[in-house]
Amino acid sequence: MTQGEIVAEQRSANGATEPPAAPDHSAYEPVAKQGNVLTAYRLERKSVCALVPAPTPRDWMLATRRKNANRCLPLLIANQSGWWLLNPDPFEVIWTGGSTANHVRIRSLREDGKEPRLVNGHFGYGVLTWQVPYLFRTPPGWNLVVRGPTNRPKDGIVALDGVVETDWAVATFTMNWKITRPNHPIRFDADEPFCMVFPQRRGELEAFDTSVRDISEDPELTRQFNAWQQSRERITGQTLVAQRMFGHEVADELGFQRHYFMGTSPGGATAPVHQQKLSLCPFPHDGARTDAANPHAANPHATPASSAPQNGATPPADDGNSGRG
Repeated sequence: MTQGEIVAEQRSANGATEPPAAPDHSAYEPVAKQGNVLTAYRLERKSVCALVPAPTPRDWMLATRRKNANRCLPLLIANQSGWWLLNPDPFEVIWTGGSTANHVRIRSLREDGKEPRLVNGHFGYGVLTWQVPYLFRTPPGWNLVVRGPTNRPKDGIVALDGVVETDWAVATFTMNWKITRPNHPIRFDADEPFCMVFPQRRGELEAFDTSVRDISEDPELTRQFNAWQQSRERITGQTLVAQRMFGHEVADELGFQRHYFMGTSPGGATAPVHQQKLSLCPFPHDGARTDAANPHAANPHATPASSAPQNGATPPADDGNSGRG
Protein backbone atom coordinates (compact mmCIF):
# COMPACT_ATOMS: atom_id res chain seq x y z
CA MET A 1 0.00 0.00 0.00
CA THR A 2 1.38 3.38 -0.97
CA GLN A 3 1.46 6.46 1.22
CA GLY A 4 -1.26 8.07 -0.91
CA GLU A 5 -3.53 5.04 -0.60
CA ILE A 6 -3.14 5.01 3.17
CA VAL A 7 -3.95 8.71 3.44
CA ALA A 8 -6.98 8.39 1.15
CA GLU A 9 -8.38 5.40 3.03
CA GLN A 10 -7.75 7.11 6.34
CA ARG A 11 -9.59 10.25 5.32
CA SER A 12 -12.52 8.15 4.19
CA ALA A 13 -12.56 6.31 7.53
CA ASN A 14 -12.56 9.63 9.37
CA GLY A 15 -15.99 10.43 8.07
CA ALA A 16 -15.85 12.03 4.61
CA THR A 17 -19.54 11.21 4.07
CA GLU A 18 -22.78 13.09 3.63
CA PRO A 19 -23.35 15.67 6.38
CA PRO A 20 -25.45 14.27 9.22
CA ALA A 21 -29.00 15.38 9.85
CA ALA A 22 -29.56 18.24 12.28
CA PRO A 23 -29.69 16.92 15.86
CA ASP A 24 -32.86 16.89 17.94
CA HIS A 25 -32.16 19.12 20.94
CA SER A 26 -35.50 18.59 22.65
CA ALA A 27 -34.24 16.00 25.15
CA TYR A 28 -30.98 17.79 25.94
CA GLU A 29 -31.65 21.39 26.81
CA PRO A 30 -28.40 23.29 27.51
CA VAL A 31 -27.97 24.65 31.02
CA ALA A 32 -28.92 28.32 31.14
CA LYS A 33 -27.68 30.82 33.70
CA GLN A 34 -30.22 31.05 36.52
CA GLY A 35 -28.76 33.94 38.47
CA ASN A 36 -26.20 31.75 40.20
CA VAL A 37 -23.22 33.76 41.42
CA LEU A 38 -19.92 32.52 42.82
CA THR A 39 -18.73 35.30 45.12
CA ALA A 40 -15.16 35.65 46.41
CA TYR A 41 -15.05 37.94 49.45
CA ARG A 42 -11.60 39.50 49.82
CA LEU A 43 -10.09 39.12 53.28
CA GLU A 44 -7.67 41.95 52.57
CA ARG A 45 -8.33 45.33 51.03
CA LYS A 46 -6.59 44.33 47.81
CA SER A 47 -6.33 40.82 46.43
CA VAL A 48 -3.04 39.12 47.20
CA CYS A 49 -3.54 36.54 44.47
CA ALA A 50 -5.51 36.62 41.24
CA LEU A 51 -8.59 34.54 40.40
CA VAL A 52 -8.79 33.62 36.70
CA PRO A 53 -10.70 31.15 34.53
CA ALA A 54 -8.52 28.09 33.99
CA PRO A 55 -7.06 28.23 30.45
CA THR A 56 -7.02 25.42 27.92
CA PRO A 57 -3.27 24.91 27.26
CA ARG A 58 -0.91 22.78 29.34
CA ASP A 59 2.82 22.93 28.69
CA TRP A 60 3.26 19.16 28.65
CA MET A 61 0.42 18.79 26.11
CA LEU A 62 1.93 21.43 23.83
CA ALA A 63 5.28 19.62 24.08
CA THR A 64 3.92 16.38 22.59
CA ARG A 65 4.75 15.63 18.97
CA ARG A 66 2.65 17.92 16.76
CA LYS A 67 0.77 18.87 19.96
CA ASN A 68 -1.08 15.58 19.61
CA ALA A 69 -2.31 15.64 23.22
CA ASN A 70 -4.51 18.59 22.23
CA ARG A 71 -6.58 16.18 20.15
CA CYS A 72 -8.10 14.77 23.36
CA LEU A 73 -11.24 16.79 23.97
CA PRO A 74 -11.96 15.32 27.44
CA LEU A 75 -8.58 16.65 28.58
CA LEU A 76 -9.23 20.08 27.06
CA ILE A 77 -12.66 20.43 28.68
CA ALA A 78 -11.32 19.30 32.07
CA ASN A 79 -8.49 21.83 31.78
CA GLN A 80 -11.05 24.66 31.58
CA SER A 81 -13.48 23.39 34.23
CA GLY A 82 -12.93 25.89 37.02
CA TRP A 83 -11.10 28.98 38.21
CA TRP A 84 -7.43 29.16 39.18
CA LEU A 85 -5.92 30.97 42.16
CA LEU A 86 -2.43 32.20 41.31
CA ASN A 87 0.54 32.05 43.67
CA PRO A 88 1.67 35.62 44.49
CA ASP A 89 5.35 35.07 45.31
CA PRO A 90 8.08 32.72 44.02
CA PHE A 91 9.58 30.28 46.49
CA GLU A 92 11.31 26.92 46.84
CA VAL A 93 10.28 24.27 49.35
CA ILE A 94 12.09 21.18 50.65
CA TRP A 95 10.65 18.58 53.00
CA THR A 96 13.37 16.87 55.00
CA GLY A 97 11.15 13.89 55.78
CA GLY A 98 10.06 14.65 59.34
CA SER A 99 6.63 15.16 60.86
CA THR A 100 6.83 18.74 62.20
CA ALA A 101 6.43 22.12 60.55
CA ASN A 102 10.17 22.70 60.91
CA HIS A 103 10.77 19.87 58.44
CA VAL A 104 8.99 21.83 55.69
CA ARG A 105 11.55 24.46 54.72
CA ILE A 106 10.43 27.34 52.52
CA ARG A 107 12.97 29.64 50.88
CA SER A 108 11.84 32.92 49.36
CA LEU A 109 12.78 33.68 45.76
CA ARG A 110 11.44 37.23 45.86
CA GLU A 111 13.82 39.86 44.54
CA ASP A 112 13.36 41.92 47.71
CA GLY A 113 14.09 38.91 49.92
CA LYS A 114 10.79 39.16 51.79
CA GLU A 115 8.99 36.01 52.89
CA PRO A 116 6.47 34.61 50.40
CA ARG A 117 2.89 35.48 51.25
CA LEU A 118 0.15 32.96 52.01
CA VAL A 119 2.32 29.82 52.13
CA ASN A 120 3.56 27.82 55.14
CA GLY A 121 4.17 24.27 56.33
CA HIS A 122 2.43 24.38 59.70
CA PHE A 123 0.60 21.06 59.31
CA GLY A 124 3.91 19.18 59.11
CA TYR A 125 4.23 15.72 57.53
CA GLY A 126 5.42 17.23 54.27
CA VAL A 127 2.21 19.23 53.71
CA LEU A 128 2.60 22.61 52.02
CA THR A 129 -0.26 24.99 52.81
CA TRP A 130 -1.64 28.17 51.24
CA GLN A 131 -3.93 30.42 53.27
CA VAL A 132 -6.62 31.22 50.71
CA PRO A 133 -7.26 34.99 50.95
CA TYR A 134 -10.94 34.75 50.03
CA LEU A 135 -14.11 33.58 51.69
CA PHE A 136 -16.20 32.03 48.94
CA ARG A 137 -19.97 32.06 48.89
CA THR A 138 -22.05 29.81 46.61
CA PRO A 139 -25.84 29.80 46.15
CA PRO A 140 -27.90 27.68 48.58
CA GLY A 141 -27.36 23.98 47.97
CA TRP A 142 -24.00 24.39 46.21
CA ASN A 143 -20.62 23.21 47.50
CA LEU A 144 -17.21 24.32 46.25
CA VAL A 145 -14.76 21.69 45.00
CA VAL A 146 -11.20 22.72 45.88
CA ARG A 147 -8.29 21.00 44.16
CA GLY A 148 -5.05 21.54 42.29
CA PRO A 149 -5.00 22.71 38.66
CA THR A 150 -6.36 19.91 36.48
CA ASN A 151 -3.91 17.96 34.30
CA ARG A 152 -0.95 20.03 35.48
CA PRO A 153 1.36 17.55 37.27
CA LYS A 154 4.28 18.75 39.36
CA ASP A 155 7.28 16.58 40.19
CA GLY A 156 7.60 15.57 43.84
CA ILE A 157 4.33 17.01 45.09
CA VAL A 158 0.60 16.37 44.65
CA ALA A 159 -2.40 18.61 45.32
CA LEU A 160 -5.00 17.45 47.85
CA ASP A 161 -8.71 17.77 47.02
CA GLY A 162 -11.45 19.07 49.28
CA VAL A 163 -15.18 19.85 49.15
CA VAL A 164 -16.44 22.81 51.18
CA GLU A 165 -20.04 23.80 51.99
CA THR A 166 -19.52 27.39 50.95
CA ASP A 167 -23.24 28.25 50.95
CA TRP A 168 -23.16 28.67 54.73
CA ALA A 169 -19.61 28.38 56.11
CA VAL A 170 -18.21 31.55 57.69
CA ALA A 171 -14.64 30.21 57.74
CA THR A 172 -12.27 30.14 54.82
CA PHE A 173 -10.21 27.08 53.86
CA THR A 174 -6.62 26.24 53.07
CA MET A 175 -5.19 24.72 49.91
CA ASN A 176 -2.78 21.90 50.66
CA TRP A 177 -0.24 19.94 48.66
CA LYS A 178 1.50 16.77 49.90
CA ILE A 179 5.22 16.56 49.16
CA THR A 180 6.00 13.00 48.08
CA ARG A 181 9.78 13.07 47.83
CA PRO A 182 11.95 14.14 50.79
CA ASN A 183 14.99 16.32 50.20
CA HIS A 184 13.82 17.26 46.71
CA PRO A 185 13.64 21.03 45.99
CA ILE A 186 10.28 22.09 44.54
CA ARG A 187 9.74 25.52 43.05
CA PHE A 188 6.53 27.52 42.71
CA ASP A 189 6.79 30.60 40.52
CA ALA A 190 4.87 33.83 40.84
CA ASP A 191 1.50 33.59 39.04
CA GLU A 192 1.70 29.80 38.99
CA PRO A 193 -1.69 28.24 39.80
CA PHE A 194 -1.85 26.52 43.18
CA CYS A 195 -5.59 25.98 43.48
CA MET A 196 -8.60 25.35 41.23
CA VAL A 197 -12.22 25.76 42.37
CA PHE A 198 -15.62 25.02 40.87
CA PRO A 199 -19.16 24.71 42.29
CA GLN A 200 -20.92 21.36 42.65
CA ARG A 201 -24.57 20.95 43.60
CA ARG A 202 -24.81 19.23 46.98
CA GLY A 203 -26.46 15.81 46.89
CA GLU A 204 -26.21 15.53 43.11
CA LEU A 205 -23.88 12.51 43.15
CA GLU A 206 -25.98 10.75 45.77
CA ALA A 207 -29.10 11.28 43.68
CA PHE A 208 -27.83 8.81 41.07
CA ASP A 209 -28.84 5.18 41.07
CA THR A 210 -26.39 2.75 39.45
CA SER A 211 -26.67 -0.31 37.26
CA VAL A 212 -24.51 -2.75 35.28
CA ARG A 213 -26.02 -4.26 32.14
CA ASP A 214 -24.87 -6.32 29.19
CA ILE A 215 -24.50 -4.08 26.14
CA SER A 216 -26.41 -6.62 24.05
CA GLU A 217 -29.57 -5.51 25.89
CA ASP A 218 -29.44 -2.35 23.78
CA PRO A 219 -29.15 -3.47 20.14
CA GLU A 220 -28.82 0.04 18.70
CA LEU A 221 -26.07 0.98 21.15
CA THR A 222 -24.34 -2.32 20.36
CA ARG A 223 -24.48 -1.56 16.64
CA GLN A 224 -23.06 1.93 17.09
CA PHE A 225 -20.32 0.75 19.43
CA ASN A 226 -19.27 -2.01 17.03
CA ALA A 227 -19.10 0.51 14.18
CA TRP A 228 -16.89 2.76 16.29
CA GLN A 229 -14.67 -0.13 17.36
CA GLN A 230 -14.20 -1.31 13.78
CA SER A 231 -13.35 2.22 12.68
CA ARG A 232 -10.86 2.53 15.54
CA GLU A 233 -9.18 -0.78 14.72
CA ARG A 234 -8.93 0.16 11.04
CA ILE A 235 -7.37 3.54 11.83
CA THR A 236 -4.99 2.07 14.39
CA GLY A 237 -3.84 -0.58 11.94
CA GLN A 238 -3.28 1.94 9.16
CA THR A 239 -1.36 4.22 11.52
CA LEU A 240 0.95 1.39 12.58
CA VAL A 241 1.61 0.49 8.93
CA ALA A 242 2.37 4.11 8.11
CA GLN A 243 4.74 4.38 11.08
CA ARG A 244 6.70 1.32 9.95
CA MET A 245 6.81 2.34 6.29
CA PHE A 246 7.12 6.12 6.43
CA GLY A 247 7.77 7.17 10.05
CA HIS A 248 5.81 9.06 12.71
CA GLU A 249 5.51 12.30 10.76
CA VAL A 250 3.59 10.65 7.93
CA ALA A 251 1.51 8.61 10.38
CA ASP A 252 0.53 11.81 12.20
CA GLU A 253 -0.72 13.27 8.92
CA LEU A 254 -3.29 10.50 8.69
CA GLY A 255 -5.31 12.05 11.47
CA PHE A 256 -7.32 10.44 14.22
CA GLN A 257 -10.87 9.41 14.88
CA ARG A 258 -12.68 12.71 14.99
CA HIS A 259 -16.04 11.35 16.03
CA TYR A 260 -16.07 12.31 19.69
CA PHE A 261 -14.34 15.63 19.13
CA MET A 262 -16.90 16.62 16.49
CA GLY A 263 -19.86 15.18 18.41
CA THR A 264 -20.61 12.53 15.82
CA SER A 265 -20.62 8.75 15.47
CA PRO A 266 -19.22 6.60 12.62
CA GLY A 267 -22.78 6.17 11.35
CA GLY A 268 -23.25 9.92 10.97
CA ALA A 269 -25.45 10.58 14.00
CA THR A 270 -24.71 13.77 15.93
CA ALA A 271 -24.88 14.52 19.62
CA PRO A 272 -27.93 16.57 20.62
CA VAL A 273 -25.64 18.91 22.58
CA HIS A 274 -21.85 18.96 22.35
CA GLN A 275 -19.16 21.23 23.82
CA GLN A 276 -15.70 21.79 22.40
CA LYS A 277 -14.77 24.59 24.79
CA LEU A 278 -15.98 26.34 27.92
CA SER A 279 -16.41 30.06 28.55
CA LEU A 280 -16.35 30.79 32.27
CA CYS A 281 -17.22 34.20 33.65
CA PRO A 282 -14.04 35.98 34.79
CA PHE A 283 -13.80 37.54 38.23
CA PRO A 284 -13.52 41.34 38.18
CA HIS A 285 -9.91 42.47 38.03
CA ASP A 286 -8.86 44.49 41.08
CA GLY A 287 -5.12 44.86 40.62
CA ALA A 288 -3.77 41.39 41.33
CA ARG A 289 -1.55 40.02 38.59
CA THR A 290 -3.50 37.95 36.08
CA ASP A 291 -1.81 37.99 32.70
CA ALA A 292 1.26 35.82 33.37
CA ALA A 293 -0.49 32.48 33.93
CA ASN A 294 -3.70 33.14 32.00
CA PRO A 295 -3.31 34.84 28.63
CA HIS A 296 -7.04 35.61 28.55
CA ALA A 297 -7.12 37.54 31.81
CA ALA A 298 -5.88 40.75 30.21
CA ASN A 299 -9.23 40.92 28.42
CA PRO A 300 -11.97 40.08 30.94
CA HIS A 301 -14.42 39.41 28.12
CA ALA A 302 -12.21 36.95 26.22
CA THR A 303 -13.25 33.33 26.09
CA PRO A 304 -10.80 30.55 26.98
CA ALA A 305 -8.68 29.25 24.13
CA SER A 306 -10.44 26.93 21.78
CA SER A 307 -9.31 23.39 21.27
CA ALA A 308 -7.70 24.27 17.95
CA PRO A 309 -3.95 23.76 17.65
CA GLN A 310 -1.76 26.71 18.53
CA ASN A 311 -0.29 26.81 15.02
CA GLY A 312 -3.61 27.73 13.44
CA ALA A 313 -4.18 24.38 11.75
CA THR A 314 -7.58 22.73 11.54
CA PRO A 315 -9.23 21.82 14.85
CA PRO A 316 -7.63 18.76 16.44
CA ALA A 317 -9.44 15.47 16.44
CA ASP A 318 -10.14 13.20 19.37
CA ASP A 319 -7.27 10.76 19.71
CA GLY A 320 -9.51 8.16 21.30
CA ASN A 321 -6.84 7.35 23.86
CA SER A 322 -8.71 8.66 26.87
CA GLY A 323 -11.41 5.99 26.74
CA ARG A 324 -13.91 8.67 27.72
CA GLY A 325 -15.61 9.12 24.37
